[in-house]
Amino acid sequence: MFYISTVGSTASLWFTRVLSLHPGIACFHGARSISAACDEPSHNEPHRFVQELSRLYLLADGCKYFGAVHGFVSRVIKPEIDAVHGGFAAMCRHPIIRLNSLLHREAQHIQSGKPLTVAEVFRILRNCSIDEADAAEADRLRNCEIYVSKFFSLCRATISEDMWNFSNLHEHQLFRYEKFTSDPKYFHRCFDHLVAGCREYTTHVEWRPAGSRLKQSADDSGIQRNFDWQPAEPPLECSDDYLAVVFNHGVVNEKASDPRSAAEIFANWPDQFKLIFAMALQSCGGLEALRRYADFGYELPDYCETILHGDSAENLFQRLLDAFPVLQRVVAQLEQRSLESRLPHLGLGLWTRAKGWLGR
Repeated sequence: MFYISTVGSTASLWFTRVLSLHPGIACFHGARSISAACDEPSHNEPHRFVQELSRLYLLADGCKYFGAVHGFVSRVIKPEIDAVHGGFAAMCRHPIIRLNSLLHREAQHIQSGKPLTVAEVFRILRNCSIDEADAAEADRLRNCEIYVSKFFSLCRATISEDMWNFSNLHEHQLFRYEKFTSDPKYFHRCFDHLVAGCREYTTHVEWRPAGSRLKQSADDSGIQRNFDWQPAEPPLECSDDYLAVVFNHGVVNEKASDPRSAAEIFANWPDQFKLIFAMALQSCGGLEALRRYADFGYELPDYCETILHGDSAENLFQRLLDAFPVLQRVVAQLEQRSLESRLPHLGLGLWTRAKGWLGR
């Protein structure tokens, strides 16, 4: 069993498909529940999800390994995978390039009275000041509010997940998008890591004696086996032929493809989006988040460090919140969730200050 987490825009669908092309693997994408039996309800719970993957492995007589990509964030699914000794990994990508891809995807699905393209949102924001100079300008900004709040949510989710992964996973558990989509040797190493997890999982599966080949029981898998039954070993070689199939299998990333560098993408963002990105960084550790990205090889623009180092950061964030009331609500909601979950990796200083900005 294995699980690969991602918050999106890391070629997760392509990765799922090429893993499923291997005869020894069946991989799900974006699933949060698997209906293993028609008479059982599905549950959107990580513990139940792992149980269902185990059940499928047993129902398949151990002839295939089952795994999934995308669906749960690392902090909620990894403990469940660890509990059954399965393989775990997380997909990483430069945050600015990933956010550019995510934003274009999300913009296509935003429901509003006046739907806008990302280019139109950028044009409006570039022509409007943060301080809402007049009524006409304020109206144009309101048309962009949903896109602004969505971008902040994407920034915070992406950076928060990356910070958790950097703090809790080993290097070999962090699958770099830039390499596994282009380097067969690196893909081979990722594949081998998942296989090692599958084999470790197999050694901990408990095969209980039963009077029939399949029998319902109260254990996690819901299945008992004959005491003399042993699972077949699925073929798990990452052969040259398989790698050739992998790297000739369609488009790697079906979302918006942008050949520009992270620096070029960031330079094209309107000032409001640059500030939102900096505000999300602040909420997830500030300068420490910058350092962790740099240590991983993802350099961020000097602008971010300048803003986070400067004395005017809180004033700039305040002006941004004043310009977009919906963003105030998003910040307040995230503050509440952060306080309730008590996640140690979050930098809650921003939320404490935000309460003062919002008059709470």
